[in-house]
Amino acid sequence: MKNLLLVLIANFLTIIAIGQTAHPFPTNASWSTDFQNQGTSFPPQTSHYIQHYKTNGDTLINGYSYTIINKQQFKHCYIREDSGLVYCKYDQNTWNDTTEFILYNYNLEVGDTFLLVLAGNSMQYFNATVTSVTNYFFVGVQNHKKITLIGDWMGTGIDFIEGVGSLQGLLYPEIAWVDSWADLTCFSRDDTIQ
Repeated sequence: MKNLLLVLIANFLTIIAIGQTAHPFPTNASWSTDFQNQGTSFPPQTSHYIQHYKTNGDTLINGYSYTIINKQQFKHCYIREDSGLVYCKYDQNTWNDTTEFILYNYNLEVGDTFLLVLAGNSMQYFNATVTSVTNYFFVGVQNHKKITLIGDWMGTGIDFIEGVGSLQGLLYPEIAWVDSWADLTCFSRDDTIQ
């Protein structure tokens, strides 16, 4: 009985240790996102379109090393991570503001607030509150941190997944949020679907 108890405690501590492992933002990955738009007809018709994002090497901007992100086949934005903060900067050839912004903060705790971004010609920011944090969200066979936020302006949640992006896709700022939504449909790292 004593040995069984020790084994159970060791397993529990192993699970906690694995769950606490930080996952850096991937530098060799791809994401597919299903964007959905509900029309105004009656009954409402929902349309879908898939966007593909893929890392495409590194570049240096203002002294910072960024991972290049292609959308479809074209350079779309740049992403870098520093101490759990993931920064994004859109390419000048997009229709979006090119000011760097914090895309993800994987250091958030329950009750913290975060400014979610809506991309466009000028960035718009919306306050969101962290409602839950778990270290036991499986991506493939690894535990990842999942942070759920509820925005003051959207009434539904968005889920940040450390080392992946979000359950709403890599670039949640591209969701219109009015009659639109998005879901991450496929994520691969090092050419392996997770």
